[in-house]
Amino acid sequence: MKRLWSFFGVLIFLAAMGGGSYLYFDHKMSSPLDSGNTRVEITIAKGTTFDGAVEILNENGMAPHPLMFQTRARLRNRRVPLQAGLYRFKRSMSPDQIMDKLVAGPDMLLKDLPLKFQITPGQNLFQIANHLTRIRARGNLFKIAASPAKIQALGAPLPARLRAGAHTALEGYLYPDTYFLERKKPRVMDVVKRAVKRFNQVWQALKEKHAGRLNAIRSELALSDHDLVTLASLIEKEMGHKDEAAQIAGVFYNRLRNGQRLQTDPTLVYGPDSWRQKPSPAHRMDRRNPYNTYHIPGLPPGPIASPGKAALEAVLTPARTQAYYFVAKRDGSGRHVFSKTLAEHRANINRYLR
Repeated sequence: MKRLWSFFGVLIFLAAMGGGSYLYFDHKMSSPLDSGNTRVEITIAKGTTFDGAVEILNENGMAPHPLMFQTRARLRNRRVPLQAGLYRFKRSMSPDQIMDKLVAGPDMLLKDLPLKFQITPGQNLFQIANHLTRIRARGNLFKIAASPAKIQALGAPLPARLRAGAHTALEGYLYPDTYFLERKKPRVMDVVKRAVKRFNQVWQALKEKHAGRLNAIRSELALSDHDLVTLASLIEKEMGHKDEAAQIAGVFYNRLRNGQRLQTDPTLVYGPDSWRQKPSPAHRMDRRNPYNTYHIPGLPPGPIASPGKAALEAVLTPARTQAYYFVAKRDGSGRHVFSKTLAEHRANINRYLR
């Protein structure tokens, strides 16, 4: 009802203003939005109404005057059911041209669009597997990960530190990115192949870029690529902001050099067969979990998540710092406070966590 009154309101306004107002209205609707030729792609979901499509156009800068657009559509009898799919527009188009294209139908029907699958930095195999299940992808991520032959064929490492057939052997090597799959029959193996290939590309480029520092780290601490990716996953899970990644890496390296346990909470909720959302005091006491860095010395047997580029680069370029501790501020900023001594660290815990 409100939209109907708005429509009549525009008509009354145009009538009151006379011919000059209509000429302005007609000019706005028939003139290009912009002199540029920038392309804008918009996806219209199944069941979207015409007014809903106008809102989407408005959000993307393609219908800057939605009420005028809707009024014009009524006057031109263009308010028709829309087909779902991908629509491609140009900023050089006029509202009338945009309207005509919207009514004519999509450039690609929704059923023909590739399915977008996203792995985000910090996701682990358990979360990725759940996502694959939700989109009904064919195949089993853990069965692929538990097959040494398949892992080697993919070009992913086969770390000796993980037990033979461990279904978390691919953890850390599925690079965070957006992958496009066949919508009708998405396959788990397609995601795995592309994600491992992307990881290898990014990791190799970073190693070449920071070859000098990589050699120094290997010489000092004898860390393998698998160790470095494992450490990068810990950095990924701890950092709230990318600009803290190198500082967190520096703390972890200091503790490794000093023979101190890493004592990082994200390892408490990760295990070879399960994953939990939040750590508890009981998890710290779990000596059966091989990933528990409050109990084990050095690094866990493998990554606990997929590290993004910032974390992978930080593990090769750690900050030179005297800090051995850090604690989250818990003030909503996602930032940490770093300290050199245990006494300073305890003071920060009392300040920020209690």
